[in-house]
Amino acid sequence: MLPPSCRPAWILSYESGAGELWLDRAIQAAKWLLASLEDKESGGFFDCYKPLGNTGLLSERDKPITENSNAASALIRLAQSTSMPVFGEAARRALAFFGSTYKGKA
Repeated sequence: MLPPSCRPAWILSYESGAGELWLDRAIQAAKWLLASLEDKESGGFFDCYKPLGNTGLLSERDKPITENSNAASALIRLAQSTSMPVFGEAARRALAFFGSTYKGKA
């Protein structure tokens, strides 16, 4: 995944008036995120494009909750800035995936 600081920084740069370049970068990053890391079946985003190895944790793809919440936050802001609902829908799926794992654990 892109570093968490990059995703919101691009959309924040656009929102603060730094120019359309930053919105374009945010859109391209979001499109790559959805195409490459989104779990289209269950929701959420994996931490890598494919497993990095054949043994142990390197053979598994993970969905870190912190990275996913950062991605969802950036996608929601991007959806609001662009009127492109695909980003908001992906954010909703990611949050729903994690929301289902925490039901009843209050």
